[in-house]
Formats: sequence, structure tokens, C-alpha cells
Amino acid sequence: MKGASQQLNAHIDKLQALASEKRLGEDPFAPIRVKREHKRRMATLVERSRLIRQVQANHSTIVLLQTELELLRLKTYPTLATFRTLN
Repeated sequence: MKGASQQLNAHIDKLQALASEKRLGEDPFAPIRVKREHKRRMATLVERSRLIRQVQANHSTIVLLQTELELLRLKTYPTLATFRTLN
């Protein structure tokens, strides 16, 4: 029994040493960096969405103004229509 107990204790000690070595190799600030990067990416996506909405709104305004300009031009410079005469 003592032999099995000692083997178990030795195995546990090895595993604890491996776990400690692994923790030493890890970056303690990695979770903070990951969160910061996630926030930065989300902010970029939100800004991109806002800019796309702004471009769409500007495009709609431009189309509306172009139509209005064309209507005003037609009032100022009417097109010459061809009329058919009845014989």
C-alpha cells in the first residue's frame, strides 16, 4: 500500500510541476489583450456600419438632387417635341 501511495504522490508531484511550468510559460495579460482586441474590432465594425449608412443617405440625397436639377432644367430649357400635322 505504501508503495502505491508513494507512486501516486510522485505522479501528483510530476503533474503539479508540469502544470506550474505551463503556467509560467503563459502570458498573464493574454485575456486582457484578447478583450481589448475584441473591443477594437467591435468598434471598427460599428464605425464601418455607421459610415455605410451615411454613404447610403448621401447617395439618396444626391439622386434626389439630380432629379430635381433635371426637372428644373426641363422647365428652363424645354425639349423640342415633334408634332404631327393632320393632313
